[in-house]
Amino acid sequence: MNWNQWRTSTAQAGQHRDPITTSDSQIDMLRAARLQNEAEKKMREEKRKLIQEQMDQHMR
Repeated sequence: MNWNQWRTSTAQAGQHRDPITTSDSQIDMLRAARLQNEAEKKMREEKRKLIQEQMDQHMR
């Protein structure tokens, strides 16, 4: 195997290994976004519940 063949084969191997690292970071980003989304949703629900309780107290 000459230098050129070795270089192209390692370049191809590098291309095959590369997407794994990028997809890992993408998964981390998606996981962080989902956690943030769930936290915001929980905060909104708690705030809505609090407002509902205040309105119920005012109605009595």
